Amino acid sequence: MISAASVGGAGAAGSYYTRDNSYSAEDLEQSSQWLGAGAQTAGLVGSVSIDTFTEVLKGRLPDGRVIGNGQTGSHRAGMDLTFSAPKSLSMLAYVGGDTRLLDANMAAVKATLAWAEKHLAEARTGAGGANVVKTGNLIVALFQHDTSRNLDPQAHVHAVIANATQTADGKWHALHNDKLWSNNTLLGSIYHAYLREGVTKLGYAIGSIGKHGSFEIAGVDRNAVEAFSTRRAEILAAAAEVLDYQSPAGLEQVALRTRAEKADIADRGELLQTWQDRAAANGIDLTPVVEAARTAAAAAAEQPSAWTKLVAGTRLISERTARIVDYIREHLGIEPNDNAVLLPARAEYGTPIEVAAAHGVASAIRHLHEREAAFSTAGVIKAALDLGLPITIGDVERNLKSLAREGKLVAGTGDQKHMLTTPAAIGFERALLDAIARDHGTVVPIVADRDDAGQRLQSAAATRGQFTLNAGQEGTGRLILASRDRIVAVQGIAGAGKSAALGAVADVARAQGRNVLALVPTHKLVDDLGRGSGIDTMTTAKFVASHQWLLKDTVNPERLTFAREAFHGSVIVVDEASMLGTGQTTKLVALANLLGVDRLALVGDKRQLGAIEAGKPFAQAQDRVQTAELTENLRGRHSLVRAAAEHVNNDRPVAALDVLKPWTRDAAAEAPTLRDRDSRRDWLVATATAEYLALTPDERASTLLISSSRALGDALNKGVQRALVEEGRVGAGLLKLQVFDTLSLTREQERYASSYAIGAIVEIGREIKDQKIAPGSATVTAIKNNIVELTRANGTVDRLDPKRLSDRRTANSFRIGTIKEIELRENDKVRWTANDRDRGLLNAGIADVVSIGENGVVVRNASGIEVTLPTRDRMLKNLDLGYALNTHKVQGATADRAIAVMDSSERSLASAKLFLVNTTRPRDAITLVIDSHDRIAAGLEGNSGDKTSALEIIGALRSLSPPVRPGEREAIAAGIAARNAKSEAPEPSRAPPERFIERVPARAPEIQPDHGL
Repeated sequence: MISAASVGGAGAAGSYYTRDNSYSAEDLEQSSQWLGAGAQTAGLVGSVSIDTFTEVLKGRLPDGRVIGNGQTGSHRAGMDLTFSAPKSLSMLAYVGGDTRLLDANMAAVKATLAWAEKHLAEARTGAGGANVVKTGNLIVALFQHDTSRNLDPQAHVHAVIANATQTADGKWHALHNDKLWSNNTLLGSIYHAYLREGVTKLGYAIGSIGKHGSFEIAGVDRNAVEAFSTRRAEILAAAAEVLDYQSPAGLEQVALRTRAEKADIADRGELLQTWQDRAAANGIDLTPVVEAARTAAAAAAEQPSAWTKLVAGTRLISERTARIVDYIREHLGIEPNDNAVLLPARAEYGTPIEVAAAHGVASAIRHLHEREAAFSTAGVIKAALDLGLPITIGDVERNLKSLAREGKLVAGTGDQKHMLTTPAAIGFERALLDAIARDHGTVVPIVADRDDAGQRLQSAAATRGQFTLNAGQEGTGRLILASRDRIVAVQGIAGAGKSAALGAVADVARAQGRNVLALVPTHKLVDDLGRGSGIDTMTTAKFVASHQWLLKDTVNPERLTFAREAFHGSVIVVDEASMLGTGQTTKLVALANLLGVDRLALVGDKRQLGAIEAGKPFAQAQDRVQTAELTENLRGRHSLVRAAAEHVNNDRPVAALDVLKPWTRDAAAEAPTLRDRDSRRDWLVATATAEYLALTPDERASTLLISSSRALGDALNKGVQRALVEEGRVGAGLLKLQVFDTLSLTREQERYASSYAIGAIVEIGREIKDQKIAPGSATVTAIKNNIVELTRANGTVDRLDPKRLSDRRTANSFRIGTIKEIELRENDKVRWTANDRDRGLLNAGIADVVSIGENGVVVRNASGIEVTLPTRDRMLKNLDLGYALNTHKVQGATADRAIAVMDSSERSLASAKLFLVNTTRPRDAITLVIDSHDRIAAGLEGNSGDKTSALEIIGALRSLSPPVRPGEREAIAAGIAARNAKSEAPEPSRAPPERFIERVPARAPEIQPDHGL
């Protein structure tokens, strides 16, 4: 692994790195060296002396030149990238005596840093550092250390990168290290790939592949590794005492909190003898593994490899290519059956490395393409290297260049040059947008006259007992009813009263003899929208699945005619359309055009969170069709709530953050002594829990407790539950449950054996016919030669070959998860993570635990109906505590209050879209609990959270949207004002007094579903 950290004071750093573990002067000379083009230019060569090293960290070069703030003594020292070798390598090197492995490790470190120097080294130039330029040079001091803090064998290299780099004009500048920080995990993948290559050349075999391409060397069993991992055992023992710290993130916190100072080594020879004695005491003999590796390496050097013999003995080009494919299938565990693979143009010269690189890149593209239409070059490289194939970054980069030459990958333009997409994605988006605009001006309006449509809408709203529709609501209805286009869009901000507008539209359309159907992304929203608008509602997925057979070329013409007659004149409204990806939207639009519905209205907010799958078709559709806008916030009843919503809805999230300062709890301001991430995380949980518990029970019922991540949500749920137990509000009965916690994996990742772990749970929704594996739940009990053994509750064992899983299978037909232990108590609030529609238990729906007894658990669902779940009921494995919900689950929800918790260290989640959803849920008040105002602000500015578009990155997206009749909104508003002026009773005001009004009736939050995030 690689860990990154800022270097502290130059003096202390010099002492730490050069004298760590009591190195003698001779040891230091052998274990340290200068590296990098910048070091060479500065005259820094050979081993590292403490005096020179300290001066460089202070910003002073050997020739007297001073960098940055070196003259004033306030120069930042630099950063430390620590490369930690696998434990098995350390054991074989130090206990087994194969020091070749240490050379291989150092070579991998140097190769990784050479790539980083070429691609990531930058400086700021110009007035105020406005320009960022690539420099291609670094000053790096390498220190090779050999022990962990517990004095276990642990080979690791500190690469201390000085805060200095030279630009092309010969001037020295402070290093702009943003790319070094942000690409830390990519560097880890590059390092592991180089190290795997080096270890393999020494005759060793690679064992299982882990996160970021990490690995252990085959032949060193797990028991041996654990015998020399006393620090790991120490962390696990400490974590076992606290339930909250069983996750990977929790273990990381425990590691930091229990870390002791490194012990000094009085006698390195004595330490080595201690290791060997421990090995003997545990029956560990590494000699056979080392000898076998040396023998294999010698044999490989003396005679051609099996691959060389294979190619030499194969004369025909076609036969040779086939043998290459067979070799890859047999030895690399991948299938050569996808169109993204690009073999060398002259296949007879193809090497197994080239073929492996082609398959690695193809797999990476499948993985990334499932969730994004475009992806970064760095993302492809990392995903390909993490497969553990016998390739390094150079092999991947060469394959990417070949794909670009062949036109199978397309690079972005302008500031999107680092992005890639595929011709298929470009064609897919173009075809969808063409289909969306296909029938402009060809459909008979539902109500021909727009003014007449407006009057009917207002009458329908009055009949429903609603206020007068505002200009945006009436304009939305006019567009849907009076347009001559089959497909229209409605862009509505959060809380703009979409349900009221759609309900009135449905009433008018039905009065005109039209069938009206609403589609929503999830089961939970089916009930919510149905109640709010009175429209028959179903999920978009169900509608598409039920009718997509009509799109086949082989469809029976008579059945197609029958379907067209059934949908003739229909109006289909798609709510929360921003949550649909390109794939599902394409089928939906194709069905609308095929069936000839009169209107398909896409309704949503393009600024909110998008789909899990690739694409952002709703945002793109607004450039192709007439789009009505709902811009008035009807939800906010307090001036700060309305002001924050106005800012986020107009792309000013930092301004909204500033507006909410009176309602913000900031760890950086309130607890400035908490400087590490883990202490601040604890503060966030404790503070948010206290804020929630300070509310009355009725207030809690109308409050959303929102977390920015699942891990943070788990901690909040447990914290609230503990506090409620202390209050005596929950806990009369107790049941310990093991629940299924789905891993967020792509379909491609599910085809990797490395995605499975012993003890993991696999849920098979549909029969895997070619492997004869029936639906059901099973536990992973073994992984051998990339085959996963699945054991059922009845003892039956299936053998799953993950690479044979179709990469085109239906989402959710196959799930991998882990077991999470929770305590369930009477009066607890729970959230469902699966559907049981027959009993009214809906995915992401909230329920209350009424009682826990011998007959099972009695819960009260969202409709107030009590349901008894026997102790072995499957829904008791598909729930979680429901006090805190992450942001993806509350999109579309409304509550009186919200408490939103955000941690800036979760960089991908500290986005503008996520912040918008958090801050637009409440009517009356929101409490922000954050680790740092400045860090959150920086995250909101730097991360929009937007989905990618293939057409956008190549600069091929242009607006074709016809206007929604210029001045229409103003005309509608004027008409409404005139009608109100004639009315005897003025329209009631929606705005409450400035301060929060306790008499506002509390309403339970309406919750959005679980999207598996």
